[in-house]
Amino acid sequence: MGEETRKVQDAFTAVKLAAQRAINRNREWEAGKVRPLDRVKRALNSNKE
Repeated sequence: MGEETRKVQDAFTAVKLAAQRAINRNREWEAGKVRPLDRVKRALNSNKE
């Protein structure tokens, strides 16, 4: 895999994680409580990449 491809994939992953984090925060804000399962899933996904 080339360096340019890796940079593009890293940027895509960063955007994907930021979008999911924003969705989760909005859900928590609307519900008025923490959603532990969403936080665990996000932590596992961020460690994977």
